[in-house]
Amino acid sequence: MSRTSHALRRRLLVLLVAVALAVSGVIADPTPDLSVLVRPSAQNQNQLGPNRLPRTQRRVDKDEERGINANILQWLHSGQSVDDVFKLLKLDDGVEKILSNPNLPTFMEYVNRFNLQNPGNGATAIKTVTAAYGDDVVAKVLQTAKKVSSTKVMAEKLMGDQRILWLGDKKSPAHVFQLLKLDDAATNPLNSPVLDAWTSYLTLFNYVNPGKETTMIKTFTTAYGDAALAKLLNSAKAVPETESIAKNLQLAQFTRWMRKGQNPDKIYRNVFKLDPKLKTPPEPYQTILNHYHWFYQLHLRKNT
Repeated sequence: MSRTSHALRRRLLVLLVAVALAVSGVIADPTPDLSVLVRPSAQNQNQLGPNRLPRTQRRVDKDEERGINANILQWLHSGQSVDDVFKLLKLDDGVEKILSNPNLPTFMEYVNRFNLQNPGNGATAIKTVTAAYGDDVVAKVLQTAKKVSSTKVMAEKLMGDQRILWLGDKKSPAHVFQLLKLDDAATNPLNSPVLDAWTSYLTLFNYVNPGKETTMIKTFTTAYGDAALAKLLNSAKAVPETESIAKNLQLAQFTRWMRKGQNPDKIYRNVFKLDPKLKTPPEPYQTILNHYHWFYQLHLRKNT
């Protein structure tokens, strides 16, 4: 890997810690406890250190390490690609248990050694895992795994690597939105575990790309259109798990409409395309229009 790539990776890692893992926005994803990355836990401190393990156990561990290193050296010598080793270690057999797979650390070590031997190739563990299973599936598994103590640290590392991969590939938040299949209403996007991954990337992208910032409501509107999004948000407000985010996004949508000079009558005709001759609009349009009318009048009074 070139010096420029190394420097970029270091800068992005700093940003991931400072920004992506401290997301603030419509969804507040709790900041992961990074202390486990820099100091041993109380539980680990109470355990025997590596130098205090029984001599037999230390010998077994060293023998296992020698075996792993021998395999890695053999693969490097024979010119095995990162993808080849991924398959050799049976990591392509299913993504659900990949983080608890004992072969994963070996694979990640091979990627490191491979990059040292082949500078500039840009191989990463997350790139191979994503190519095998897809961005949306991997993001979902990582979101679940970070809630489990035994896989939390590895999951958070790979989540950061996934965001670095998207940034390096110059993927826009709208593109990642599609990669994660959040543009499909059938996936219940407001209650999707990968929405947290997307909002983290949105925050990071905006920080790294001043002048190209975008917003959550703009991305949702582009993906669904005003009318379909209004109906989606109205339905989501009735579900406890999505009520809060739906209300926030509806407020953002109403604000966009008002800034564009769209009064309730224009929304009725131009957005919902309802027949002006109707005495009462059908649901859910009637409810949405009532709420927007209240919002519109409230802000008119504030500005007069």
